This record gives sequence, C-alpha cells and structure tokens, in this order.
Amino acid sequence: MLLLLSQTLSHAQVLKSISLQNGSPTHRIQRLVQHPLGYLLVGTQSGLYSFNGATLTRLNPDTAIANANVTAIGILKDGEVWIGFQNGQLGKLVNKKVALLQFEEGQFKA
Repeated sequence: MLLLLSQTLSHAQVLKSISLQNGSPTHRIQRLVQHPLGYLLVGTQSGLYSFNGATLTRLNPDTAIANANVTAIGILKDGEVWIGFQNGQLGKLVNKKVALLQFEEGQFKA
C-alpha cells in the first residue's frame, strides 16, 4: 500500500492510501521517484506504475519480460526516464510504455 500526503485548500494535510492490489501480484515497492512533471513513478517487483494523484496505472513493457522486478529508476534533466530490472535488462519510458533495450551490432536499440 502506498501512503501519500496531500494538501487541501486550507493547507491541512490529508492522508490518502492507494493500493497496488489492482493488477499487481506483489505489494512491495522497490523504488519511488517523482518525475519533474509531478507524477510519481512506482517501481515494484511486478513492474512500473505511475501515479498522477488520482489514478495508479501500470506502464507495461512493449515486449514480454521474464523478470519485471524494478530495481532502479533514473530521470535525466530533460525528463527522460530509464528503468533497471533485477535481471539486468534496461528499459526506457516511451509513450507511457517501457521499451526494453537490446544490444544489437554494438548499439542499443529499442
């Protein structure tokens, strides 16, 4: 369960809980990072999610991944998001999907 503090117009803090149970076989959060645009990126043992303050959405890989355990989330200065997985795979967030990178002929190719 992810607990968040939000502020109302009167500046009082309200505790809000969001459950990862919908679509996530595990509840363990591995990484939690806020994107410069304001939304949260939640890395779990079962994949990457985004939370915009109201909705929790799974960001599915563009191809099948054997181990979706997110162990790292990096955000570059330009807002580009990179994701590291426990099995050593590297992904990049492209159009709200995780593009897994494959090494081909000496270059990374999404």
